[in-house]
Amino acid sequence: MDMKFRAATEMKHPVPPVGMNNPQPILYLALLALLLVLALVFATGCIQAPYIPSGSPNPGTYAFIDHQVYIDGTTTNGTYPLLMIDFPTYLFDPERGVLEGLVTFEINQSLLLIYGSGTHVSGDCGSGASGMLHGGYSLPYMENGFVVRGFTTNGTVYLSYLNQTIALQAGERWTDLSIITETTPDYTITKTVTDTITYYGVFPVSEITATRLRP
Repeated sequence: MDMKFRAATEMKHPVPPVGMNNPQPILYLALLALLLVLALVFATGCIQAPYIPSGSPNPGTYAFIDHQVYIDGTTTNGTYPLLMIDFPTYLFDPERGVLEGLVTFEINQSLLLIYGSGTHVSGDCGSGASGMLHGGYSLPYMENGFVVRGFTTNGTVYLSYLNQTIALQAGERWTDLSIITETTPDYTITKTVTDTITYYGVFPVSEITATRLRP
């Protein structure tokens, strides 16, 4: 969480000259040192504690957060066992705010958010994509190490993922890129993993269509 701490150091009254019979400057310095120590303790606590805003989408609307992981592989030795997976179980049209897909949860006025998760493989890793929709009715919402902590009054969503706090406004995307090399007696493969989280915004629950998609 980003937080700025501002300490006022301006003296409103002149400090008398330092002398044996004038201990006031020493008291001022001691008080200032105490305030600085308390400020450091307070700031450290805020950084460590996750921020939990109190806002949430209005009844009849839901926030859509989509988490997609793309894995592309290049084999440098041996043969990697290709992974051939199915197809995504949902589609979202951000222009119209329409979500269509396999819905295994109840759509009602208590629905606060929908969390979409998917994995895509390509290259020597295999081919295809998979995905699933999850419904959230309370905050904070947790799903496989991914946490939706809450929403601010201006619509910013606060998330916790990979030991960090992520704040996204509607239409923003968080991306993490990593390169992993796996070596076994049978193969050596380098995987490029692109991890993305997109917060599309808040949409009417009435625009959700529960159906089974086919490629």
